Amino acid sequence: NITLGALHTLRGVGHWVVQQVREHLSPPSPGSAADGNPGGGSDAARRRRNSAVAAPTPDSFTWWYVNKKGEAVDCRNDAEVQGSPGREQFRVCILHSSGRMEKAFLPDAKA
Repeated sequence: NITLGALHTLRGVGHWVVQQVREHLSPPSPGSAADGNPGGGSDAARRRRNSAVAAPTPDSFTWWYVNKKGEAVDCRNDAEVQGSPGREQFRVCILHSSGRMEKAFLPDAKA
């Protein structure tokens, strides 16, 4: 996942591209073609477009590495690892602000 604000930092992606993506992802304004007026596409097409947009990652969560015993560890080297060299995934625990807790394996680039 990537935020719209971060898109312009990619080489070859300018503010125009970011604006086009923003317009594509934002809900239609009342009275627009996508609001049910001619040329707005079918209801099914609008639902597919809107359901494809993932919710942004919240800023209010905590996470930590987890070892094979399921215990929290401070160092990534102590975390449970799976995958071949160069494609390692590290086990983490994520606590959301809502109280929901999930355990997952994150790739090296995100862990």
